[in-house]
Amino acid sequence: MSSSAPSELNRLINGLRVKRSALKLKQYKVAGSKQNDSKLKDSLLKEVSALEKRLRDELKSIAEESKKNLSFVDKTMMGNLESISTSIGQIRDEVQSLKDKPEPAPTDVSYLENAIAEIARRLDGVEQPPSYDPTGLESELQDLKDELKKLRNRVNTPHGGGNANRNILVAGNPSTLGRYTDLNLKPGTNIQLTYVNNDNLKTTDLTITGTGGGSGITRSVSTVSTSQTLGSAATTDYVYVAGAGVQLTMPDATTNSNLYTIKNKSTSSVLIGTTAGQKIDGQSTLILVTQFTSVDLSSDTANWNIT
Repeated sequence: MSSSAPSELNRLINGLRVKRSALKLKQYKVAGSKQNDSKLKDSLLKEVSALEKRLRDELKSIAEESKKNLSFVDKTMMGNLESISTSIGQIRDEVQSLKDKPEPAPTDVSYLENAIAEIARRLDGVEQPPSYDPTGLESELQDLKDELKKLRNRVNTPHGGGNANRNILVAGNPSTLGRYTDLNLKPGTNIQLTYVNNDNLKTTDLTITGTGGGSGITRSVSTVSTSQTLGSAATTDYVYVAGAGVQLTMPDATTNSNLYTIKNKSTSSVLIGTTAGQKIDGQSTLILVTQFTSVDLSSDTANWNIT
């Protein structure tokens, strides 16, 4: 509809009102006059009739143009709504694909959350035809939001038991993972690590296996009743249970990495000495005075230390 149509319509309406008022005034004058002023009356009637016709034609033209414009607007609105419906269908497929994954990525969930928020803004801002009911699209959007909320909970819920802020205690130390929460297990010498996902328990099963290459640590336990120098075979932990009055001499500390445990089982003392002037915690000898007391000794490659 052209911008001049309203002003033209108003002009025609005002003109019609003026002519009708003039006609009514003239009719009064003609009726009250002795002269017949029929020509003037006819002229006014023709002008009024012409104005009425122009007014009817203009109103008809305006109505037709408005109908065309309304049809175009309705089509545009419906096109926008169909585009939103298509976007919702695409997001629904992506949500389903993400639900099928064992472990959805947090970034994928965030992307879909943002996409749904954008569609909601589009739906809220689009003009809708009077006869259109947006409840269906709004319901579909809400369903998708609910599905994404479940996915977000899956992503945020730790797998398995325990605390999401993981910590592993080693020898009772709770700060082993104080700085980083991820753990890298590295096999040492002659150690093999294997792991597999356990879908039944929802755990990762780690197996630590020795691969040989050495005999490991051997333990030797002896009960002694005579004085002697203690054994020094490599990779051997020695345990000596000593009788009354026994004197035990430690082997050379410079080439020894064994652990020695000495226990006094008697009611008298047990004397422990060293070789080549070496010391035990700074002393030349160590005496176990009390029955059933024991001591552990290890070398620092120079002397012996109580551990």
